Amino acid sequence: MSSPDLSVAKQRIAAELAAQTGKLDLSGLKLSELPPELGDLVSLQELNCSYTQVSDLGPLRGLTSLQILDCGHTQVSELEPLVNLQTLKTLECRNLKISEFPRKLLFSEILQKLYLNGSSIPDIPEEAFSSGKDDHSYNCLPALRAHVLDLEIEAIPINSVKILVLCNVGVGKTQLCRHLAAEAFDPTVPSTHGIALRTITPASDGDATYYLWDFGGQDIYHSAHTLFMRTAAVFVVLWTPEQEALVTSANDDDTLQRRHPLTYWLNYVSTLGRPDSPVVVVQSQCDTPAQVVPVPPVDRALLESFGCLSIRNFSARTRRGAASLQEALADANAYLRVAMASAASAGAATWCGSNWRPGARPINSYRPRSACTAPSAKRISPASANKLEA
Repeated sequence: MSSPDLSVAKQRIAAELAAQTGKLDLSGLKLSELPPELGDLVSLQELNCSYTQVSDLGPLRGLTSLQILDCGHTQVSELEPLVNLQTLKTLECRNLKISEFPRKLLFSEILQKLYLNGSSIPDIPEEAFSSGKDDHSYNCLPALRAHVLDLEIEAIPINSVKILVLCNVGVGKTQLCRHLAAEAFDPTVPSTHGIALRTITPASDGDATYYLWDFGGQDIYHSAHTLFMRTAAVFVVLWTPEQEALVTSANDDDTLQRRHPLTYWLNYVSTLGRPDSPVVVVQSQCDTPAQVVPVPPVDRALLESFGCLSIRNFSARTRRGAASLQEALADANAYLRVAMASAASAGAATWCGSNWRPGARPINSYRPRSACTAPSAKRISPASANKLEA
């Protein structure tokens, strides 16, 4: 540590100790370690030690009032000293080589914002903490938490189902998830940013436990979605006629509000999802029978390309179509479980194209008789097939 910069750091610490502003900026100083005097600032709320050569955050263990920390562009690799900082709300760790991200810190109820652009964490793909763009304002906390949880519950019980909900901003993902959680319709709840997770326990014995993944529809989050698309799950894709009509509107350049047609989302699932992924297409915000669109504005060939697909209409506001939606989810879950069990008995290990390898058999051969079947196409649920024939 160069003596001039060490002296500057100590002077700033002494000044803050006297002034008690709650903020300290040590960024850009040629420091190889944090001065031990830093531990005296027990009331410090914001610290910036970025763009230094600091490698050890140990002196921060006693900063029990710290709310914001920027230690980006340093030599820090261990975040363990931050685990017990109960007031830490914002953590900026850009361009670090992190050896391991402490789970206790990641799932802290206080932590609200996490920035890891340009950083690396062993066994964690970059998509979990990067927007895929040079966006230093990307809060990766929801995506990283979701990725870790996805790994932890990959082997979910046989009577449980992971449901991934996709659609444009403001179509009704969050309200649908609230409905499944037996929560009242609330138009004041904001749209999802990032990924919101819910675990819904069954109301009675024999019912499935739902693990809900509410994916933000904004383009900036799509790169994070790809982490979860290959999982064994039911995909629920929502749409409304009003949103379809606005697809080509002037706000397409706004990455937070850009709309995509239903075809985009179904192709999204078809391209990134697993070949056995059951899909439930839901016309959302369908408060009255008069609003029902019998056939979604999608090419029939695309609908029939899925191994299991149901078409439903639903209103979170009036709960219209709730029973039909539950039935579709139950059928999709049954289909998925039979597919997974059959594939396992066939010795399947990995996916290759549209078939399992080894033991390659078409996914159609795994379809249960009671779920997602139709006499003609054998790909779409009976109710959905009737709509398409109309």
